[in-house]
Amino acid sequence: MMVGHNFPHLLTIVSGYLGQDWRSWGDSFEDVIALYKSETTPSERLELPKEIDLFERQYATNLDDEFSD
Repeated sequence: MMVGHNFPHLLTIVSGYLGQDWRSWGDSFEDVIALYKSETTPSERLELPKEIDLFERQYATNLDDEFSD
């Protein structure tokens, strides 16, 4: 499934914020979000662009659409 054309951009934002290379995290969106949430506090997450939250919601919506009858 294609998550979307913004996925590399999202990875760049998160990896830049965490100071880590995203390619070592795995290739799924769940892997990236799990690492992001495990290595940041809620107040730090507020400092990241709203785009990450929007992207996560869009991804969840895409999954819902794909698996709905």
